[in-house]
Amino acid sequence: MTLVFTTLFILCLTSRTSCQSSIGRVLVATSAGTTMWVRSMRRGVDTSEIAVADASRTPCDFNDEECITNSFNETLPAIAAGIPTLGVKPSDPLKMEIIIGVLPKLTYIFRNAVMTGYKDCIVTNALLKLETTKFIYDLLCPSIVLKGDYEMNGQMFENVINGKGNGTVVTENIHIQIDADLEKYKSDTGKEHILIRTAQIEHHERTNVVIGFDHINKDNDELAAKILKRLNENWLAASKYAEGPAFRFAMNLFIQNINTYFKKVPLDELFYKV
Repeated sequence: MTLVFTTLFILCLTSRTSCQSSIGRVLVATSAGTTMWVRSMRRGVDTSEIAVADASRTPCDFNDEECITNSFNETLPAIAAGIPTLGVKPSDPLKMEIIIGVLPKLTYIFRNAVMTGYKDCIVTNALLKLETTKFIYDLLCPSIVLKGDYEMNGQMFENVINGKGNGTVVTENIHIQIDADLEKYKSDTGKEHILIRTAQIEHHERTNVVIGFDHINKDNDELAAKILKRLNENWLAASKYAEGPAFRFAMNLFIQNINTYFKKVPLDELFYKV
């Protein structure tokens, strides 16, 4: 029961650890010589926004894994926080009106859900393979937190669950891998852009999951405390039982926001030496 919950809002309803998701495409022309604004979050720059002019930076060789990784690692926190001047919506906090989960013995609803922590993720092992239109990268996230109003009914670990109240799930030190298929296109200005069309999203090891649900058995407070204790003692089994689609749903929203950035910034301006 980590921050990933089965949901009816994405293309796959499964508890598997991998899922292919489709990312929508909108072609947006950008003007030549655009100055882009990003928030500097990794270098301790005092100004909240800095203008990054094309001529002031040296583009990465697309085959240079270290350069691509460092550049995307520099840019991703700004994308996660949102870049209003480019129309990029925030992914941290990431707001979801409703998540509906359906498992073999358990169903639940999260309303007014908010996920935080993406802007603190570190990018590693980024590979841009334009010849095969692939973009592969890992995220190492210190803490991803999901909060919301929940309702839950069913069974877990042979315990009856009929809860309603505030829910919080904190996943610590999680490793996420994204294997994305790209599409290249030219804007009206003739500039080449990339978009993420589909993405295989896998979440791997994590060091801990802290589960908090008010009144997880609303008829018996003593039993509710025991259930919650058992879930936290068996956090890995609990997370494996419920993890999958909703986490990827959240990641898909994040990827959509990354795509907004990619639509605004031409390919030859995306990755720079830092």
